[in-house]
Amino acid sequence: MKLAYEVILPPEAAQKKSLSPIIFLHGRLDSKKTWKKMAPVIAKKTGREVYLIDARNHGDSPWSDEMNIDVLVSDLEEFMDDLDIDKAILVGHSLGGRTALTFALKKPEAVEKLIVEDMVTQNYNAIAKRTIQQLIVLLRASLSVIPPKADEIAAKKAVVKFIKEKLPPAQTQLKERGLFDLDTIPLKKQGDSYAWKANLDVLEDMLMSDKGDVQLSGTYKGDALFLYGKESFFDVKGDEDIHKFFPCATKIGVEKCGHLIHQDFPDEFLKQAINFILI
Repeated sequence: MKLAYEVILPPEAAQKKSLSPIIFLHGRLDSKKTWKKMAPVIAKKTGREVYLIDARNHGDSPWSDEMNIDVLVSDLEEFMDDLDIDKAILVGHSLGGRTALTFALKKPEAVEKLIVEDMVTQNYNAIAKRTIQQLIVLLRASLSVIPPKADEIAAKKAVVKFIKEKLPPAQTQLKERGLFDLDTIPLKKQGDSYAWKANLDVLEDMLMSDKGDVQLSGTYKGDALFLYGKESFFDVKGDEDIHKFFPCATKIGVEKCGHLIHQDFPDEFLKQAINFILI
């Protein structure tokens, strides 16, 4: 599948053409826009080209009923082949992190370094599935509160207000922080109404079935950073298999943070990612 993408070039003075690029992979229900503010910073600091990809069924990429980890890995492989990228640094959040780590195990020679944001090697547990499914339900329902003839900004504000009000007490973190960046919300005008730029039905089916499961094999011996939120519903710290599959992995936890490190604590994410890439 031909994926939608954006490339961010470093300033000419900082560009190091001999270095492999960085490829960012977003999480479930998200899009390449989630990286838009930090990508230029990382490109400038590292001197590398940065590619932001929309996964299938997300953003501006095509939709398909076929949705599992294997096809996401194949999509990434096709993307790199099409752009003649022999090796890259992969940065993946959540579902993008699962894609990145699975790709690294399948094609370790094509991965210079690996950064996984808040994702484990095990398949999703019941708590993670319920949390994400709850968000999908809220996303569907939120479209009904958008005022008639609302412009894009008004529509996004209505959606954000609705979701914040409906979040359960256990997710007060999302209510207390300025998490929802209107520029990154993947909402699009569709006729006289709005729609999510994500195939919610297919993504929910993948989440609640075994299509999101994968049996990992192999070893990635390159440098790997597993950055996680200490309040996340994914137990990265307790995942003993990370060092089995990624023997050179480093785990770093972020205090008072859940699943969305790059949104909740962008400065910390940038610091850790840039330091790791430059080592």
